[in-house]
Amino acid sequence: MDDLLSVVGVVTLIALIGFALFVALIVWAVRKAMAKAKTIGQPPEYEHIDTEGQISDEHVIAILKRYTHRYAVADLARAGINSLESAAHKRDSFYATLDAKFKEGTISWDRFAVGADTAFTAIQRNTAQLANAIQAFDSDEYRRMERQFNGVNPADMPDATQAERWGMLQGRLDGMKEIVDGNQKMLLELDRLEAELGKLESTERSAESDDILAEIHTLTEEMKYYR
Repeated sequence: MDDLLSVVGVVTLIALIGFALFVALIVWAVRKAMAKAKTIGQPPEYEHIDTEGQISDEHVIAILKRYTHRYAVADLARAGINSLESAAHKRDSFYATLDAKFKEGTISWDRFAVGADTAFTAIQRNTAQLANAIQAFDSDEYRRMERQFNGVNPADMPDATQAERWGMLQGRLDGMKEIVDGNQKMLLELDRLEAELGKLESTERSAESDDILAEIHTLTEEMKYYR
């Protein structure tokens, strides 16, 4: 009988411990869910990127990924990621083509390499600037004001301050779209440059390649205004 009571006691103790652990798990899950609910809709923590310093593509992409589902800027964040990934792919293929055409260190090699590096650096720095702008953009306020004022002429808004704020948010969004468009133009010029490079013989240069390099320089100067 004593042995039976001991077994029952042990089983009861195990059951109580198991129940206590089960309750603790439920409490932990509820608290976690409540904490998550409090952060729904809140933007990720701002992490500034020094666009004039050393920039890591991986770092910029990691930041942009936090905003790929954020209202108003999700498509821009994805476009920024695509720009950096496309540029990395083009860099590999471009230099493989360049090395096949010219010997590294020659005037012709340097001429094309400098032009391409200028384009790649511009894309990287401007995507970093895009990441900063996306982080600073108030998506929640934009969504609220869009519901309130979308389709309304700013001159007809009763509150001039609200009208100015709405216009400013739209202007910031347009500025980010300009960065994305600038990156797309630069990627196109890199495609054209690589295609033209593939046509050249080892000692040639062409008017077309000169035009493309000049366009890359022009785009680079224009993109500086984004910063």
